[in-house]
Amino acid sequence: MKLKAVLAIFSALIYTCTAYGQDLSEGLSVINDTSDYSQQAKAKPAYLDTIIDPSFGTVIRRITDIGSGSAIVPLHSSIQAWNTDESMMILYDQSNSVHQLLHGKYYYFIRNLDDIQPDDIEELFWDFNEPEILYYLENMTDDFIRYNVVTQSKEILVNLDDIVADCTGAISMGNAIQMMSWDSDVVGFRCNNDATYSYRISTGELTEFVIEDVNWEAPMPAPSGNLFYHQTNVYNSDGSLHLTLNENESENSCLGKLPNGDDARFTVTFSQSPDGGCEGNIVAHNLVTGECFEVIGEGQGYLPSQIGTDISALAHKNTEGGWLAASIAGFDQDGQSLLDQEIVIAKAEQGDIKVCRIAHHRGDRDEFDPWGAPRATISPSGTRVLFASDWSGVDDGQSVECYVVELPTYGSLLVQSDPPVYPGDCNMDGQVSADDAIYINLALGSSLLPRPNASTDWIPQLAYDSGDSIQGIDLKYIDADGNGLIDTLDLAVIVQNFDNAHTEGIVTVVGTVLIDPTNFTYESTQDGTFMTHRYTYHFEKVDMTSSVYGSSLSFDYDEFESVVSIEVMEENMSPDVNVLFTHNDTTSKDFYVVNQLIDIDEYDMEIVIIEDMASTMTELNMPDNGISLKANNTPEFHLNNQIIVNEEGEKFQVEHSFVTYILPTETTAPFRLAPTLLTPGNPIFIHADVQAKTHIQFIDIQGKIHHQFSQQLQMGNNMLTDASAQLPKGMYFVRIIDGDNYFYTYKIIVI
Repeated sequence: MKLKAVLAIFSALIYTCTAYGQDLSEGLSVINDTSDYSQQAKAKPAYLDTIIDPSFGTVIRRITDIGSGSAIVPLHSSIQAWNTDESMMILYDQSNSVHQLLHGKYYYFIRNLDDIQPDDIEELFWDFNEPEILYYLENMTDDFIRYNVVTQSKEILVNLDDIVADCTGAISMGNAIQMMSWDSDVVGFRCNNDATYSYRISTGELTEFVIEDVNWEAPMPAPSGNLFYHQTNVYNSDGSLHLTLNENESENSCLGKLPNGDDARFTVTFSQSPDGGCEGNIVAHNLVTGECFEVIGEGQGYLPSQIGTDISALAHKNTEGGWLAASIAGFDQDGQSLLDQEIVIAKAEQGDIKVCRIAHHRGDRDEFDPWGAPRATISPSGTRVLFASDWSGVDDGQSVECYVVELPTYGSLLVQSDPPVYPGDCNMDGQVSADDAIYINLALGSSLLPRPNASTDWIPQLAYDSGDSIQGIDLKYIDADGNGLIDTLDLAVIVQNFDNAHTEGIVTVVGTVLIDPTNFTYESTQDGTFMTHRYTYHFEKVDMTSSVYGSSLSFDYDEFESVVSIEVMEENMSPDVNVLFTHNDTTSKDFYVVNQLIDIDEYDMEIVIIEDMASTMTELNMPDNGISLKANNTPEFHLNNQIIVNEEGEKFQVEHSFVTYILPTETTAPFRLAPTLLTPGNPIFIHADVQAKTHIQFIDIQGKIHHQFSQQLQMGNNMLTDASAQLPKGMYFVRIIDGDNYFYTYKIIVI
């Protein structure tokens, strides 16, 4: 029998898409400077590691590890890589012909987008407001689809072939692709090389353009959705010609906005313009007025336009406006002259232009044509620039990886006012102790941005906020070694700095919450083969000096995972306690936790479990302070965490008696295990109050039995010979099963 959805739990995800008004030149050193800053030899950084660009002093982080002979690249400079809140990003794995979804801040791989088939690999359009949504024209069907990357749900908005008359060729949005309008409402497309159109999603309005020479390109909507660009011409939303720009031909470009909010086209030019002027590596055209000006040109002291220029003007969350990024291949492609193999950002404000040279991209197309092109892509906030490179030097031509220039304005996420990280003090109580290892266990496997210049020495260090926390403690404090991954290596830092203390930013215990598992009632009912077990636990508030808002206690089992949340909405109110269990058992017996009912007035928590009595398994065991269900259905209910923290950073001690397996007539465990913090090879002792034949299991944090054996325990101390010698560093659960088949679970940490 498979798990049935008996209770549906709905979560509302509310996004705050912040707008930024940042001068992106802050902290940069090479601004409006046309001197030569020659590229210097620099080894390719390791995956997720950084280097400082020797010429420009910026941070460059490698974010992919595609491997030798392969290439992974941004989609296109004119297509947004990041979603609107920069929580996710999309790259194209050319070697495996699949789009990859990455975390937008920590850059770890989420999944392949192998459930979508866009008409063109470059044509995936993030929504400008909703972080989970992107749009694409589906290959073969001509359906224009709204796709949720989290739920993987698809909504067909329109079939473009169905709404146009007499289209006998292919529907396409290429070839000079741009984003949708910045309200995600308008797209442009063409029928073969015969006719061009726009479609407004909100009204279902189709508009045909008066364009005689389609030239295999569709009219592309400007950010406003009211103007369109096609082959040097600007068109109105009714399809009529608005004006012709002062450019000889269409080159690589990106549509964006000027600081005054007008729609704009930013382009490179290689030939003389019809009216003169407006020539260079970056030229800005106002699509409303037709006026143009040079951003990077000979008039500003730069060389003639260099080849391989890609422009990205999609910093739509930066309210300053006019900011863009560009990558330039250059004539020599050795990084020794002005703009050669360089990445720049610029503010295209006529009369007050800023050009900031930020990095050498060190890439070329020699071994990976065309995938070796940098394709610089700016983030919505403008604080980061993505690019691809095969990395000149000893690594030249081995693979094309993706890198991100993290501008100083992005580094402002290093909150100076936050308490610094002291390596090993994971729970921020001011001292390194065995308690800190609990937080590492709870966050095990989590990824975050590595700590700049990380050290395990006992010195205060600044780190990026992770945006995630365990018991109110940001993951940046739990990542003891600062490498961006919380794993068992962080335990070594606890050993290194054990007993060290500090006084900065300590979270102080201000009250107590008492949870008494011995105070519970149990009742059961049976309907056919299904038995319903109902457990009610009593919660009591003690010494509560302030409210607890949004606090949580987590439970980790080998068969269940759960989170208990305790919330007090107002002062002196009873806590609203919710328990959520997730069942991932693969055995033949099915247990369903179907409801959690909280009686706020009485502080009671009710857990309802439905058991399929017809299945064959006789017990379901969940070690380490979890619920254990046996044939007699008596629960063991233990907490991993002993601290809860409110939103104001106040810490509350949780007192509990979750020490032993709870039996109807026995609440004291006959066994005690020591030590709980040890190194490989140290003996483990069990003190037994009774003589017992036992079976002992060592279980890792994934719930797998690492090794097990049987041992006759005598009254008093019993040594488990070589028990820890076989254990790698990490956290384990020691399960002792006595002759009556009762289970006793203990936690140990091997360091």
